[in-house]
Amino acid sequence: MKKILFGLSLAAAGLLTVSCEEDILRDTDGAYVTLSETNTYRVGEEVRFRLHGNPDYVYFFSGEVGSQYEYRDRTTISMEDLETCKLVVEYTAVYGLAGALDVYASKTFTGLKGNDGQADLATMKSIQATMDPSTKEIPGWDKLPYNEVANTPTTQEYDITEYADSFCLAFHWNTPAFDQTQRTYRMNLSVKTKFKGYDEVTTPASSLAFTSVSMNSDYISDPYWHDHGNGSVRFLATGYDIIMQGVGANVLPYCLDSWVVSTPRPLNNIAPDTGFSVKAFSDDTAEYGYTYEKPGTYEATFMITNGNYQGSHRKIQHMTINVVEPISAE
Repeated sequence: MKKILFGLSLAAAGLLTVSCEEDILRDTDGAYVTLSETNTYRVGEEVRFRLHGNPDYVYFFSGEVGSQYEYRDRTTISMEDLETCKLVVEYTAVYGLAGALDVYASKTFTGLKGNDGQADLATMKSIQATMDPSTKEIPGWDKLPYNEVANTPTTQEYDITEYADSFCLAFHWNTPAFDQTQRTYRMNLSVKTKFKGYDEVTTPASSLAFTSVSMNSDYISDPYWHDHGNGSVRFLATGYDIIMQGVGANVLPYCLDSWVVSTPRPLNNIAPDTGFSVKAFSDDTAEYGYTYEKPGTYEATFMITNGNYQGSHRKIQHMTINVVEPISAE
């Protein structure tokens, strides 16, 4: 019985020791990283880092493109570094009369309000009033080519690099007759940008922030009317970013007429650079290895943190790593 009590006492003491350690907020003066003396710094060979002082948390930026400490908070990149910018749209036209969809891009349109239906209706009426009825051209907007194929998904790519400073996309859904089936259009779309030194970035349709404006008099009190099934623009349908849902012949006594317009935006967004978690509080990590796949000079950065509920102390340590080509076989 005494042995059991003694064991319990030791266990309690151990828990107390751990608890006390967790309560102590340690500074990071004694925590640091060094390079292993055995490193060769060649492409494809692991660079070994030694962790000293048992820090609570260690986060590592390799210094490669996409993992640079200085760009950890960056969300945009210089337009000068933009190599290509493409709009990719998959169209599926089903049922009804063809020729009910026109596609436009602008780099000068300042946008719809999105919270004032009557003001946005007036804006779209003024734009539509300038449309050439035969060519469907609109001043200030470029009409994008659209090769309509019934009942077959078709994907079209548009070079929108010239619009990158302030890109606005607009779809005009205007059916030619109501005494025949009014055509339905289903679309998925994204913008793909490529910056120097980076992989291609995809911006989904949801980030383009579309607003629908109905020009039909039935909805003049609420031009934003949408997601109501047949005869409406739908953003909430499964499997598609936008659906313009047509109707059968003579279901409505008018031709459907709606605009779907994105919020103008620059296309130089980029995800912040990220690193790698090397050590968490409960890990017993004394070394960390990383392999560089390309030769070059890299600024590796370690973010060293000691912290608990009382607060935290952080240290940033930079190290220059020169990586050379591997030795070729003779």
